[in-house]
Amino acid sequence: METGGTPPGLVVPVGAWAGTTVFRTARHPLIAAERLTFQRQASPYLRILFEGLVESGEMGDFDAAGADHYSFDSGGNLDVVVQCKGFSVTPAEVGKSQARQCVRSIDRFRSANHHARIYLLLHNRDHRNTEFTGPVLSALRQLLDDGLVAWAGIWNPKDLLEHVCQELGKRVGSAVREASVQAMHDASALLRGETVNEVPFSEYELVVAGSGLTEPRSMTTNVADPVPILRHRHEGVSLVLGSFGYGKTTIAIRTVVAAGLNALFLPAARLSTDMSSARQVLSTLDDTTLDALQDSDKPVLEPLVQLAVERLLISPQDDLALVVDGLDEAPIVGRRNGLATVLNGLRTVRVPILVTMRSEFWDAKRTELNVELLGVGPQSYGRYLQVLELHPWGRDEILSFLDLQVASNTEVQEDRISGFRDVVTADRYDEYYGDIPRRPLFLRMIVDDVLVAGVRARSRLELFDGWITSKLMRDWYNPTQMGGMGRTPILDRDVGVDDDMRTSRKIMRTAARIMMVDTELGLELTADVSVDELRSAVDTMDADFDVTALSMSSLLLPIGEPRPGRALHLGFAHRAFQEFFLAESFLIQPDDKQAARLPAAVLDWLKEMRELVLANCHTGPRRSL
Repeated sequence: METGGTPPGLVVPVGAWAGTTVFRTARHPLIAAERLTFQRQASPYLRILFEGLVESGEMGDFDAAGADHYSFDSGGNLDVVVQCKGFSVTPAEVGKSQARQCVRSIDRFRSANHHARIYLLLHNRDHRNTEFTGPVLSALRQLLDDGLVAWAGIWNPKDLLEHVCQELGKRVGSAVREASVQAMHDASALLRGETVNEVPFSEYELVVAGSGLTEPRSMTTNVADPVPILRHRHEGVSLVLGSFGYGKTTIAIRTVVAAGLNALFLPAARLSTDMSSARQVLSTLDDTTLDALQDSDKPVLEPLVQLAVERLLISPQDDLALVVDGLDEAPIVGRRNGLATVLNGLRTVRVPILVTMRSEFWDAKRTELNVELLGVGPQSYGRYLQVLELHPWGRDEILSFLDLQVASNTEVQEDRISGFRDVVTADRYDEYYGDIPRRPLFLRMIVDDVLVAGVRARSRLELFDGWITSKLMRDWYNPTQMGGMGRTPILDRDVGVDDDMRTSRKIMRTAARIMMVDTELGLELTADVSVDELRSAVDTMDADFDVTALSMSSLLLPIGEPRPGRALHLGFAHRAFQEFFLAESFLIQPDDKQAARLPAAVLDWLKEMRELVLANCHTGPRRSL
């Protein structure tokens, strides 16, 4: 038997946890604490390792029997016993006297004839003096020989914290993978369907040099599948650029799947403005491990949870890739030096990284990026940036998409699709839709509209609003087509599809209005809102909405899984829908002061809406928002 050791059910610590500042900061109070204070300060860490562990009352029966903490198994049998010793002497002075104190406690446990799976003696010094460790190890060995315990050992604060870090690392790894699967599902939940793999894009490489970002390799332009190019990138950062609706998220997800990697998927909209360190940025990947802890333990354990997330990413692993989706959507980049905070966080990551963002954002931030990367040493990991920018689709890509449409349409719908194909083949689609068919998101909407009404002139605003209306109506009527009674109404007072759609749009406008945060550079959109916050924000008469019905009859979807102690959160199925309904809310409830600080994409929608309202005033209504 040796000092340290790992009890059954725990993982042997690996990695240099003890060399970190976070680890040393956590260890110091344990070393400084004495007697009962040490016992109490060790409690949060012990509860991480041993489920159901409770502290025995001072001078109580278990305390008198050599147990400061204990737990029972599912059968009611004593499972884990921990005896804490907070010595007041210096580490160099720990010796025979302290050994006698420990042996007496162990003997009291043996005399009580208790049986347990684990007996752990935890003290606040080190194991340097064999005059201390020798007698204690002998007494622990006697417990094993007598058959009173299955495992016995002695730990100091370093042993305790290393096992805690390892356990948190295991929990974080599991939580991050589970959350990433859910986030990837959420990211592609609405507009699933056939995908054209071969698309137009340009690709080049940037390198961080003394003068900022330079391009050592000229740009190449292709019409091909970008996934093989991205998946061959085994280290560093790859940027996937493109305007909204170009399929950036789809390509990022396809890339990690094709490479056989587990994606750690981080929607950048979760990066809040109050983050001030790289560790906080990375910890956004996992908000479940900390939430699951006892509230009183969170302040002590939060730095170690953040350390565990960081270690997951900075330790080279062959099966992982990090996807930061929609960096332009991160509230943190609206703060001065916010982009630098994110980039500094990514610089330490030792797994492949895919970052998606809108081209407009990249173009605006390129100069700032040059400044923020100055001074990075030439040996810095990830100094090469691969940039792949998606371009508007051409006739061939649009026709390829039409070829992928399923053959379950009616004869009339097939004729309508054929008519649209003829228009595209003749390069006349701009007469009806302008250039919006060149954007995959809008092309999918155009196809849905053509199936309903055939080829007709549609502006971006009409197409978007019409598609939303059609979707909400389909969602409401689908159950009746299967012989059902129809959807459960969002509000009990709602009767029929018209009431339900009005309620749905009203709540979506409210959600968009409160899903904002004020930054130094303007208003930024946030990723989600809790159901409780949404209930508080809507009109009082609408506050009792049915969450499930709202999720089925709107563009608000549940984000992640509900957990004890955390309210369900909702988010828009696509950033573009959030921008659209935020603009619509400002159209209906103007606020010029706030409107001046809205993101450019929202202002574009608002401008189109106001122009349409003005046109309706002169020519009569064509449609209503």
